[in-house]
Amino acid sequence: SYNIGSNSYNPEGTHPDMASGYNVPDVTFCANPLTGDVYAFLGGNVSTNPSRWTRSSNTWDSLGSGGGANKIDPSAVASAFDTKRNRIFIVGGSGSYHHLYDVTGNTWPTPPTLSGAAATAVQAIPAGGMVYVEPLDLYFIRDDLVGQTIYQITADTFVATTYSTTGVTPVVGSTNAGLYNKLLYVPRLGGMVYIPSWEDDMYFLKVANVEPAMPDESEEPPPPTVRNPLAVHSVNIF
Repeated sequence: SYNIGSNSYNPEGTHPDMASGYNVPDVTFCANPLTGDVYAFLGGNVSTNPSRWTRSSNTWDSLGSGGGANKIDPSAVASAFDTKRNRIFIVGGSGSYHHLYDVTGNTWPTPPTLSGAAATAVQAIPAGGMVYVEPLDLYFIRDDLVGQTIYQITADTFVATTYSTTGVTPVVGSTNAGLYNKLLYVPRLGGMVYIPSWEDDMYFLKVANVEPAMPDESEEPPPPTVRNPLAVHSVNIF
């Protein structure tokens, strides 16, 4: 793990190993931004899903005993944590997934039906990156293909449409390893950061109608270190 405060990597053994079977490439990770807990979903092994790293106790636990008939073993999917409803939305990937995981009950509710002009396109996105923006109650998702198309999905009704943007066209990651967590929402900036790969430029997308979140006055974050040029573009109000 990486310690932002000290700008250094923690030594080996700082965190426990994951559960058996999770040491493979096809694992989807989704963090709860309110607690720092991390949920892991293993592709190809539905019985073990999910497992959770609890930040407060620094422990990994298997939650695979729950779930029900709607449990899945997602592969190459995008995921985001809905902080308003305490659930994780999983979409796209090799199985055109559109599933929910309820964190509170450790259950998999009936999968929602996506509607809207972009529903088919969203479900077909492979290895996409997705974020949840609570002030708008929207998911934003981008695929790993050429262009700057970003889709928005309403978190309550799951209507998917294209999100209009302006500005530069971001490049595709040169590593060709999927987008996943290379797209992140930054509340203090009121927008999304997109880093295609370690050797590419970084892009910033300001989300319309969202004010940057005020920092906690008790925190003293270190000054940012910029290693690559920053390309900034804005969006149209929708």
